[in-house]
Amino acid sequence: MNQHLTISYCTSRKDPKIEWFLDSLYRECGGNYDGIKIVVVPYMKLPLHLSSSVPEIRSIINLTAVPPKPNVWQGKHRLTSTDWFAAANSRNTALCLAPDGYIAYVDDLSVLLPGWLDRVKAAMDGNYIVCGSYQKVKDLVVENGEVKSFTEFEAGKDTRHKFTLSPLHPCVGGWLYGCSCAMPV
Repeated sequence: MNQHLTISYCTSRKDPKIEWFLDSLYRECGGNYDGIKIVVVPYMKLPLHLSSSVPEIRSIINLTAVPPKPNVWQGKHRLTSTDWFAAANSRNTALCLAPDGYIAYVDDLSVLLPGWLDRVKAAMDGNYIVCGSYQKVKDLVVENGEVKSFTEFEAGKDTRHKFTLSPLHPCVGGWLYGCSCAMPV
């Protein structure tokens, strides 16, 4: 990888299942994290358990965990009467910590499917924005970064698929969802 890649992992959950992401990233890069920085932005004040099936994961990755930057929607600087969901602010926090190159956004409770990093690298090499797809499922079972089983449900399907002709399909800006995309910093 010629450019630097920052991967943003944002969460507001008590149990974000970060080990699913870390284990699947390990599989994607074969344990070689050269040129990859991970920025974790947890909103909840919780201990971030970097559990993984890979024991040495903490010593081989460039990982930074920071709270979301101050904003008007949540936290001590909020102007609203209660905390609101502010995913864009968390994503912007990660962007502020991305030194150069590309940034990829991954939501919590995510497992990177085989080929994810190859698609991101292709976008980096081609200097384009890539919009990934998603599938929300129930009863997800993940072992060592691999999806073992799940139950599909209609509301969890990515509605963009029915409009594509191939895995790589040109799209408009409205197709950019923050849960799975990569772009130049």
